[in-house]
Amino acid sequence: MPSQTLILVADDDDDIRLLVSLRLQRAGYQVITAEDGRAAIQAAIDHSPDLMILDVSMPGLGGHAVCREI
Repeated sequence: MPSQTLILVADDDDDIRLLVSLRLQRAGYQVITAEDGRAAIQAAIDHSPDLMILDVSMPGLGGHAVCREI
């Protein structure tokens, strides 16, 4: 059931992060966001999302590096 599914959206582009988050929320999902790789790692630790949507080219830690660290 979507309403119990928590999705982490991590992207350094505010507009992309907002667009993806709004679409997921309208579909009934719970969404948390992160603006960079470090924040995404912390959010994953704090909230244990069911799914992560990660920008692979964020400055610092991209999505691939975030996956390796988690």
